[in-house]
Amino acid sequence: MSTFYNYILETSKEDTAVGDLANDILNDMNFPWGTDEEVILGYLDFHTSMGGTNDVFHSLMLGFSEYNSANSKKDDSKNI
Repeated sequence: MSTFYNYILETSKEDTAVGDLANDILNDMNFPWGTDEEVILGYLDFHTSMGGTNDVFHSLMLGFSEYNSANSKKDDSKNI
């Protein structure tokens, strides 16, 4: 999940609801870094549902998907 961590670091600089969530993730002492994707997604889904920000979580994950796609295209272009 190091790509996810990098995405969270970059996103935390944004002055948006998604940036606020990224900051919350970075400051969460109980965040399950070092676990598998399923645990992390479950943790975020649960906590954002409880906090009323599940829509922001979904926006964060959409942004992460786009970030992943953009980075994989960069990696592919290095092989050309």
